[in-house]
Amino acid sequence: MTMLNDPLAAQLGLVVMRTEDMFALLIKAGQPGKLDPPLDPAIAATYDLKGYLSGNDAVVETDPVTLKHRLRASANTVFYGFVASSKANPHQYVTVIRGTGDLLEWMKNAEAIPVPHPLSGGHVEMGFDSIYQTLKYRPYVNGAFTGEWQRAAEGMSQVIPDGKLTVVGHSLGSALATYLTLDLVAVQEMGDRVTTCMFASPHPGDTPFLDFFDKKVTIYTLYNYSRDMVPSVPLFFGYASLSQAIKITPNNAQAMIRYDPLLPLDIANLACQHHAVCYAAMLDYHAADWRNLPTIDQVCVQCIVGPK
Repeated sequence: MTMLNDPLAAQLGLVVMRTEDMFALLIKAGQPGKLDPPLDPAIAATYDLKGYLSGNDAVVETDPVTLKHRLRASANTVFYGFVASSKANPHQYVTVIRGTGDLLEWMKNAEAIPVPHPLSGGHVEMGFDSIYQTLKYRPYVNGAFTGEWQRAAEGMSQVIPDGKLTVVGHSLGSALATYLTLDLVAVQEMGDRVTTCMFASPHPGDTPFLDFFDKKVTIYTLYNYSRDMVPSVPLFFGYASLSQAIKITPNNAQAMIRYDPLLPLDIANLACQHHAVCYAAMLDYHAADWRNLPTIDQVCVQCIVGPK
């Protein structure tokens, strides 16, 4: 079997990991409502910030009757990511959407309620959609917000009048990136100027939704790891993965990831198979000096047990 080798995707995986770190540091500092955290220094060295994404926080609640976990948007607005342009090529943009650890708890006993997706005629998962409907964009210039918050796709299309855009997402962020990409292409009419680089995506919708996405977004990148359980949920109501998803396996990955087959639903075990840093290592083991990543990333790095 040919070993996967995608250095660009690995670097974008590290960018989304650092974006998740930015939010984790806000939580640690007791500032969950701060919507403009400074860019991680490694991101700031490569990209020029254009604006921030905010959305309502993802929370997991338990249905008192079915005892199943339901994902929904809370009333708390939080940082979800940013839009930036490449320092090397100002006409190359990225939109980065972070994931959330709540998804691991939700998937262990999920209640995945389908809701209509009018644009496609299909259905998407209620929790993912409820969060996406709150996703907004606001420009950021010289250390301050400018203008007003707008729906993400509409606001981003105005700030990216030309050039190419790559929408990057991990975990919940991949589901949100799927919906955002479709809106940018089909509603904002940005066409083939928009592509994606996504990791560990749960099933974003049913077959009619996925068929519509494939019709409108012909080129995209999604990597799902075979031992990561998140890309296998939700299980019912016709939910499925995007048709062009690329499966990473222990046989074609560049790195070995710590795995305990006796504890498949243990949160720590699930997290090892799901971390963005592990996806980066599996796609390019030489993408980083793993042991010298920031301290906040070292819990994730410990999942990487060696090169293949």
